[in-house]
Amino acid sequence: MTTDVTVGGGDFSLSYWVNANGSYAAFNYFDAVSIKPSDTHVNRSIGKLYTNGAPLYPTLQAYDSTDANYSTYSARALDFAGAGWHHIVWTFNTTTKATYCYVDGVVQTFTNYGGTATTPYLTARGLTYSDLTIGATWVPSNFYPGLLDEVAVFDYVLTEPQALEIFEATSSGKTADLSTMATPPVAWYR
Repeated sequence: MTTDVTVGGGDFSLSYWVNANGSYAAFNYFDAVSIKPSDTHVNRSIGKLYTNGAPLYPTLQAYDSTDANYSTYSARALDFAGAGWHHIVWTFNTTTKATYCYVDGVVQTFTNYGGTATTPYLTARGLTYSDLTIGATWVPSNFYPGLLDEVAVFDYVLTEPQALEIFEATSSGKTADLSTMATPPVAWYR
């Protein structure tokens, strides 16, 4: 689903629940939720999942935290394939270009494609993000085969305590009203 949400020119966070109960071919990208980069480089889309062999991980092509080494980086703490419902938050700081990923309220460390280097966050430089899609990329034939829920976009960088607060408020079938947050999301898809 293409939304009417455009994310660009400032800080943002992307929050959603994902259940990867579908079928995932090895060495492929899957766009559960996608914020497209302005240069349309597909693998730089924030919100991607990637099968590095058999496991399915949140992934982004970017530079490491030193802004030096470009690679495909994945948060490998949890294999999402068949793992049930999990909450993901991506944050992007437009000043520092730092991109963090939180899974179930816990900040993740990224590992590069070869598994030889780790980095606490990614540097997504040279990009201006835009166009939020849910369940697919901006290419209409690239659909995500799993389940999604509670997609929300914020126009600021969520902190780790805020990511944990959203996870705890919406876990175990609880329904949280994100519009009551001190600074609510700019878009929220139940």
